[in-house]
Amino acid sequence: MLPPPDVTAAYTTSDGKPTKDFYNWIKSLGTLQGGGGGGGSGSLDWINVKDPPYNAVGDGATDDTAAIQSAIDAAFGPASAPNGTAHPELTKQLYFPAGVFLISNSLIFTKIFGGRIFGAGRMATKIQHQLGVLAFAPSFSFNGCAYTTISDMHITAPFESAAIDLDWDGTAGSSNQSNTLYNLFHDCQVDGGSYGVRIAKSGGSAMGSENLILNCFFIGNGDANQCGIYTNGQNALQNTVVGGNFQNLDTGIFCARGVVSAVYGAGFQEQHSFDIDVSNDTANTIVISGCRTESTNFINSGLIGVTINSCQSTSGSGVFLTLVNSRAQMSGCYMSGTQIQLSGRSKLVMDSCTVDVDNWYDASAGLGSNGYVRATTLEVNGKHYRAIELVSNPADNTTPFVRQTTSCTALADANINGKTFAVGDTIWQNAPAAGGSPGWICTTAGVAGSTAVFKAMANLAP
Repeated sequence: MLPPPDVTAAYTTSDGKPTKDFYNWIKSLGTLQGGGGGGGSGSLDWINVKDPPYNAVGDGATDDTAAIQSAIDAAFGPASAPNGTAHPELTKQLYFPAGVFLISNSLIFTKIFGGRIFGAGRMATKIQHQLGVLAFAPSFSFNGCAYTTISDMHITAPFESAAIDLDWDGTAGSSNQSNTLYNLFHDCQVDGGSYGVRIAKSGGSAMGSENLILNCFFIGNGDANQCGIYTNGQNALQNTVVGGNFQNLDTGIFCARGVVSAVYGAGFQEQHSFDIDVSNDTANTIVISGCRTESTNFINSGLIGVTINSCQSTSGSGVFLTLVNSRAQMSGCYMSGTQIQLSGRSKLVMDSCTVDVDNWYDASAGLGSNGYVRATTLEVNGKHYRAIELVSNPADNTTPFVRQTTSCTALADANINGKTFAVGDTIWQNAPAAGGSPGWICTTAGVAGSTAVFKAMANLAP
């Protein structure tokens, strides 16, 4: 039952979310379900953790662990007899009103299927894990969770654990074959723990896929090994991040196993290792699009394919992209003072990218003989290039050389001299004229201006 339009306008915020007065109005009609969810005609099937018989206080001083756990068990069934997939019709929504709810142990959610857990807003509802109490206990501990929404709250955790732990013990009841599938997290703030959201903690082939994390904030305290989103299952795939922010963590998104397959429009600040680290052997890819970073190091990928679109770094130093035996495509990206590092058999293709320093490519990582960097169009510190290819020098497998270089007006141009060329490399005339040569071909390998020999191509037709 919903209020009439004029009441709806009065009891909702500008972005359409219900206000505290809205819930009070619902309760006054006897339709907001409390007291263990007896049910009844017209019930909205919501359980408010502050309502009797649960009686959570939310004053930031009272330990609300037992009260909240009783409300969880009423909404989703206790650990010994969860509603799960057998009785999803018995599941009720769980509401945390405004307040600071102090907990001293994990809140246990068992085989949640089609649930909804929500607060009054990330600035209004806070789940505060007591510091120094059961340090390794996550704040929200899920054993099986599918088709469930968690939203509009601030969750903290002790440093050694997770704010939200999504896992599954392998027993039936959460979904047909998985632990954490098709869940939505939105408008939450997560901080304090070693992990913000940890997916597939048990590792191995554990599944935790198709989870969407929307407009959530992950904030660290500068300690080592803190991570915003962490995946640890070989089948923890197709997870997506949209919007939100990662600040002052060791790594923003870290995929030890599995992958966050898409990151759209997220902001990153002051991570100490990388914003995004997908160094594992999962045969998958990741798309990173429309993101902005102020951290020193943006992306690290080993074996995972990466597509990077319209991303920007502003740190002025560090590494924009590190590839180890990996492959990547970049388009429309801007790198301020940052470099690219490739090693092994890594391959990178760039298009319409801009860098503001000449030493944008760091050859020290050791690109293998079958690796390369190719750019169709590239702006480097105000200079425009087309058809560039950097590959490793066959002599030492470390020193890059230009396979096809920028155009020039003469072989004596500064951007040609001193560079190493192989037989068959071409240099194009940037102002070709009818009846004149379009460029030069390297016929003897060596250094331009010294040992390399070039021959002019056949003249163009008049």
